[in-house]
Amino acid sequence: EITGATNVPQNHIGAMVGGFIRNLEVMSKLGFATISAFGDTLFKADTYMFNGIGFFDSYGLALSEGVGRARTGKLSQQIASGYGVAADSFIGSAVHRFSGIDDISGGMAEAVQTFMKFSLMNWWTDSGRRSAAHTFSHWLGQNAGDGWGNLNPRLKRNLEGYGFDGNMWDAVRKGAGELEDGRIYITPEGVDELPDSAFTAMVNERMKGAGKLNEKQKASRRKRLLEEVRNDADEALNTYVIDQIDSAILVPDARTRAFINAGTQRGTFDGEMRRFFFQFKSFSLSMTQRVLGRTLFGQSDELLKGNMLTQTARALVNGKAEFLGMIHLMGASAVFGYIAMSAKDMLKGRTPRTPQNIEEAQNIFKSSILQGGGMGIYGDFLFGAVDRHGQGFLETFGGPAFADFNQVRKMTVAAARGEPDAQRALSFVLNRVPNLFYTRLATDMLFFHWIRETMNPGYLRRMEQRIEGDHDQQF
Repeated sequence: EITGATNVPQNHIGAMVGGFIRNLEVMSKLGFATISAFGDTLFKADTYMFNGIGFFDSYGLALSEGVGRARTGKLSQQIASGYGVAADSFIGSAVHRFSGIDDISGGMAEAVQTFMKFSLMNWWTDSGRRSAAHTFSHWLGQNAGDGWGNLNPRLKRNLEGYGFDGNMWDAVRKGAGELEDGRIYITPEGVDELPDSAFTAMVNERMKGAGKLNEKQKASRRKRLLEEVRNDADEALNTYVIDQIDSAILVPDARTRAFINAGTQRGTFDGEMRRFFFQFKSFSLSMTQRVLGRTLFGQSDELLKGNMLTQTARALVNGKAEFLGMIHLMGASAVFGYIAMSAKDMLKGRTPRTPQNIEEAQNIFKSSILQGGGMGIYGDFLFGAVDRHGQGFLETFGGPAFADFNQVRKMTVAAARGEPDAQRALSFVLNRVPNLFYTRLATDMLFFHWIRETMNPGYLRRMEQRIEGDHDQQF
């Protein structure tokens, strides 16, 4: 994954066909992705808390950056650019968030990127990552006055995972400076501009194992070590910030892509099957690895001993906020998931789901957790498919392309038996027309519903009755 070898097609025709189909799935099913992405607020706030920012401050920042679009101006762009975040929009980060598969190439590239642009997903993702870079840069600046021994415990533990120690922190924090808004930040530019004397302690520490050297050898070694420690400090700072941003605005990393592709190349049978199966599941995988993983095991290295079952059980009774962290994730997932579900319903012209009894409340709660807790995109496909067609386990979890293929197969078999279903065929085609969340209601009311009603009189009345019967919702 690091070298990009798995993205080199072994069979160009097979890779082209597979990529074309998956990109069609992206444009036909990610029209509401921006609404599902409102759950980023939860993951961003949780990441801020994991780095030592307070509960209310974390949610205040996440909400202001998400809904209010705070910290997305010129200064934020400048800070993000220093950390290399500004280039994300040019490599399809918005698509990769939910696909996790590098199919954005060739003739479909422009179409998919244009679709993600008009769906506002590129804007949401890029501005979210820029604002997160702004927040982490300022949070480091706020802590620059504290030595390693007095540093915020959560921030300190996190920094240790990226190679920081007392000497490196003392060097990096000297790069803190006031920017145009009058606040203190630590930026890569500030660290790069530090004098050599700021890294003396790091160089001296590494000189201890040098043995007996004459003055000329010492000078040569110190010069080499100075360049080395500067690079190490710069790399540690950048890696820390970028990794936290990838957790705040979940993006599949090399580990997730390696799990999806398993070393297979595009164009091969097993490679294409894996890519079809895992389409829209990369976001859930990233959430499991990054958010659930750090919640359960991020407080203590001792928890990583034993098998996964033992690790999880030990984490939940560890007494270091792991259990409370899971409760927080479940509760917040339900809240943000319900908001996203309600927004989607209203954009489709439906009333939000409201529980009328205990059983319905339980169903809404479970759906909200899945929607807000990492299955937002795949959950749309999952629940929609079950609601519409009663698909089986294999058909549902095999991925959207497999489900579509199976629908075509069923319609073809029915037609061959002399039992064609024109209404089902029409719905299949219309549901796969690329759509945007802010145009869906208008196109349905002005065009799609009219076509369905013309071909199948009474369709709208039956649809309203089905929606009301299934979810107690009205149009």
